[in-house]
Amino acid sequence: MKKVCIYTNHYDPEQFKLNDISRELVKKGYDVKVITQTPNYPSGSFFSGYGWFKKRHEMIDDHIEVMRLPVIPRGKNPIMLMLNYLSYIISSFFYATFTRDQADVVLVYCTSPLFICWAGLRFAKRRRLKATLYLMDLWPGNLFAMFNIPSQRLKNAIERMCIKIYRRFDSIMISSQMFEEVLVDYGVTPSAIHYVPQHAEFDDHIWTKPLDTSTLKIIFTGNIGQAQGLDLLVGVSQRLKEAQIDNVKFTLLGDGRYKQPLIELIREHNVMDYFTFIDPVARHEVIHYLNQNDFGFVSLKSDPVISRTLPAKVQSYMAAGIPILASGEGETQLTLKLASCGFCAQAESIDDCVRVIKECMALDPLALEEMGKNGYTYSRENFSLDKLVDQMVHIMKEE
Repeated sequence: MKKVCIYTNHYDPEQFKLNDISRELVKKGYDVKVITQTPNYPSGSFFSGYGWFKKRHEMIDDHIEVMRLPVIPRGKNPIMLMLNYLSYIISSFFYATFTRDQADVVLVYCTSPLFICWAGLRFAKRRRLKATLYLMDLWPGNLFAMFNIPSQRLKNAIERMCIKIYRRFDSIMISSQMFEEVLVDYGVTPSAIHYVPQHAEFDDHIWTKPLDTSTLKIIFTGNIGQAQGLDLLVGVSQRLKEAQIDNVKFTLLGDGRYKQPLIELIREHNVMDYFTFIDPVARHEVIHYLNQNDFGFVSLKSDPVISRTLPAKVQSYMAAGIPILASGEGETQLTLKLASCGFCAQAESIDDCVRVIKECMALDPLALEEMGKNGYTYSRENFSLDKLVDQMVHIMKEE
């Protein structure tokens, strides 16, 4: 039985797609070892039962070994987040340098920051193995979009480090097609780049249109961070209030570093009547909340790099069969158009988002159901876990 070592900073019980991928790899005959951190995302504090010296080593489903490295929890501010990143980078690099682990395949599942790749590359070099990167966020562009770095010299240095990391991988699997152009510009060989979109999770129950048609209900699920651009909804709510439109409701299900500042912003602008906040729930419970809403909401900041990212919640909404209302550009806009499963307003445009919401309010119920079905069908054809993991295995074997 082949063994794959996966280096990543997020894993079960944190809710990431890698949880499903690792279990599917086991089904396909792999032993899996995951080197990750103590779970603390997105709340910013360690999950109950975990800590610096608690549950450092676990076995999941008999064939998934999990090694949790000590880190500083990400907290609720940028300084703590940077310390969290740095602590995992250091602890994972030392682990990769001194571990006696053996493997046939090395995979780095990378969200942010890209520098977590150093550990996987170090381990692969020591074992003379080829390394595969599965890339979720495009660095350094994502970093520059989120944080104002005034020093051009520092930005250039960060970009050079990122380029060096990309070039050291034997294969790079990209979660969004629009990543390829940037990676090729960075000097990555086109034949080493493979489009492998994030999979969708299909449940036994799919979305059914709410019986209450008097109110347009829109739900956002997942991480509530600055990159999601949810400030937009505050401006949209103000505009709706000025127009005396009070039959639109937004539900935000999830947690994140920006949740409390967003709540304070909503209160400051006196539009809390338009919002409901719900704490994170288990994945299988999400469909219950989707069934109470007309649209799943996706938003991203207006940025040329961030627009190349396809948020994982797009696949999740489509798999649940709920129509999508998005504020975004690039990959998100393209996917919704191809699937005919929703509406997409310009990124960060209050006026355009209000316009689209008004269109949604006038939409025929049958057309709404048709969009949901379109998304579900497209998701089945393009985002199946079994097919995508087969593709991943083929790519790793090709190395």
